[in-house]
Amino acid sequence: DLKYSENIAQSKGILDDLYGRNRLNFNVPLNGLWFPEDLLPANDYSSTIYADLIAEWNNVISSYTSNEFNLIKTNLGKDQSGTYDIYKIEFSMKPQSRYDEQPIIMLNAGIHGSEMANPLLLLDFFKLLLNSNDKLFVYLRDTFKFVIIPHSNPYGYENKIRSNSRGVNLNRNFPDGWYYSGEPNNFVGSSGDSPLSEKEAQYIYNVIKSNDY
Repeated sequence: DLKYSENIAQSKGILDDLYGRNRLNFNVPLNGLWFPEDLLPANDYSSTIYADLIAEWNNVISSYTSNEFNLIKTNLGKDQSGTYDIYKIEFSMKPQSRYDEQPIIMLNAGIHGSEMANPLLLLDFFKLLLNSNDKLFVYLRDTFKFVIIPHSNPYGYENKIRSNSRGVNLNRNFPDGWYYSGEPNNFVGSSGDSPLSEKEAQYIYNVIKSNDY
């Protein structure tokens, strides 16, 4: 994340250079270190990186034809901007009638849109979960039901900003300990006008409440 990037930059004595650029244009490797922005065109708001991400999830789901487990994709609804669909993936080695027998692991990526790496890491994890014969992944497959939101802030992802379309930091929009803070903006973001004021937070919250974790 940015804090980690700042620590690296400061240790190399180039923090001023980092802040001298628009962060969206910072797509040059830092002394050989990799940043998620390296993969993205600077300020190219015509890109469709969210659509590409979901297309890859669809490819993984459709290409796996085994009848050994259940793999279900559900459309939770549009994001706050009304532009992008947000999805839930459920994966289990057991039939739906036996879901209650399994402990559940929920995974969610992309709550901060500008943190570009974690949605890709989640996708890679899911591929390993389906296909790997490593004993850890075999254990995970055999033991748990997985509930996954591949990306919870597609607007922020497309526009390379931390917040959602209304400048809300979705991490601050959940009921537990909520208090009003900040002003709507693209980087730090506000907590929203009230708990769960944002569609994206509502979807995550409802998925959590509908499952016994």
